[in-house]
Amino acid sequence: MSGELFGVLLCVGPASGFAPGVSARWLLPVGGRPAVHSALAVLRACGAEDAVVIIGDDGAAEVMRFIGTGAAHGLRAAFAHVDEAAGEASGLLVAEGRVGRGRVAVIIGDTVLSDASEAGTAARAYAGQPHGAMVLLAHEGMERRPVQPAFGSDGRIAAVVEAGDDPLLGFAGVYLLDGRAWGIIRQLGPGAASLPDVVAVYASAGDLTHRELSCWRGDASSPAALLRASALAMRDAP
Repeated sequence: MSGELFGVLLCVGPASGFAPGVSARWLLPVGGRPAVHSALAVLRACGAEDAVVIIGDDGAAEVMRFIGTGAAHGLRAAFAHVDEAAGEASGLLVAEGRVGRGRVAVIIGDTVLSDASEAGTAARAYAGQPHGAMVLLAHEGMERRPVQPAFGSDGRIAAVVEAGDDPLLGFAGVYLLDGRAWGIIRQLGPGAASLPDVVAVYASAGDLTHRELSCWRGDASSPAALLRASALAMRDAP
């Protein structure tokens, strides 16, 4: 499936709750490596040979230095800048000109999966899906999020709803989308769309599948999340 998915790496948004001077949460270490190292490994596992790295103002120079041409990470990288206020999904629109109507593997830049090959397995299954989107869901390592998937009687995701008290299953930060995503983002409105909002539209059309990860998932979105991911990485260290 080499080359079938174009990678999009979202490194947009300020660090939250960290000490002054911490801007690029994507580069905070988890298991001895910057978090974005894992995100890049996930894109490679999904078969992406090219990736657009979407950056905002916070930590942009540091991210560009770390990724460079992408060659050291096994892919070809290009960079695109967006306004931090553009919104998570709206920021994706800057990649549309490079991707066209092809399929994309989108990952939040500080997403850490303990086994990137599980994303590759999901991507191979998605290659056989004629249309629509697929999301990866995670159990271990998740903290409470604003929204979570709600399942129908057929076991498919039927909607995206406000999260309840159970944080054990949530969006893992990896989204496989077809070319309809660009129109959905515009339909939702500039600045209004998050990636769960986008997949909710696919779900309402019965065009969303999912895979549950057995590996743990973490991120560096807050000091507590970073501490949790680091503890999981230390637990698994040889």
